Amino acid sequence: AFAEALAETHEPGRARALLERYGDAFSDGYREVYSPLNAVADIRIIEGLSPERPLGVDFYHRVWDEKRTVGLKVWSYQRPIALSERVPVLENMGFRVVDEQTYHVAAKAPGDPGTWFHDMTLDRAGGPGELDKLKLALEASFIVVMRGVAENDGYNALVMAAGLPWRDVALIRTVSRFLRQIRVPYSQDYMWATLRKHAALATSIVELFHARFDPHAKVKKGENDRGQREAAIMADIEAALAAVDSL
Repeated sequence: AFAEALAETHEPGRARALLERYGDAFSDGYREVYSPLNAVADIRIIEGLSPERPLGVDFYHRVWDEKRTVGLKVWSYQRPIALSERVPVLENMGFRVVDEQTYHVAAKAPGDPGTWFHDMTLDRAGGPGELDKLKLALEASFIVVMRGVAENDGYNALVMAAGLPWRDVALIRTVSRFLRQIRVPYSQDYMWATLRKHAALATSIVELFHARFDPHAKVKKGENDRGQREAAIMADIEAALAAVDSL
């Protein structure tokens, strides 16, 4: 069945080469859980991994689960990623790890260090949200945090809560750090908890920044300049602040 799945998705020469390399690569445990088509899809990810690009990530809906929980697949080149590394990152993104399985994929290739495949079940308060719209942003955020490009803290939950990409989350984090430098009395934990609770305001703050500073920012229809755009966003922020229970 695995050979047939490869033949259906690759030209004959490529299919034979992949069958030779991966025919015995998947453990009995993996074969009990995943279909040959799953293995072919995993190979497509594994073949793209390298020392320069050691991680592959896929957030997905577990549609067979009645609760429609979120699943996360992580492919790691050369080494397994310990739960102690993964769990804090996911918790700061607003998830809770419910279950996980790890498999080693040992391809038959000279010098191949192998790939570790982690498949996790995640839970999130309030349900999985609009995962389809946020999928790419969540995957990018997880990768940059795991690779040390972005910081691992509670601001990262704004990717899910506010739909912000990781660079805009870094902007919010930077603003918060500057506030601390000018001796605003609120801690980082307090600020990210507040912004997560009022995610729409976090989005408006980012919109205001881009309206003011982005040289390529597009002005909406009916607004003649940046000033009008800024004023409209500020009015939205003021209205939202007026509705906050405890200002």
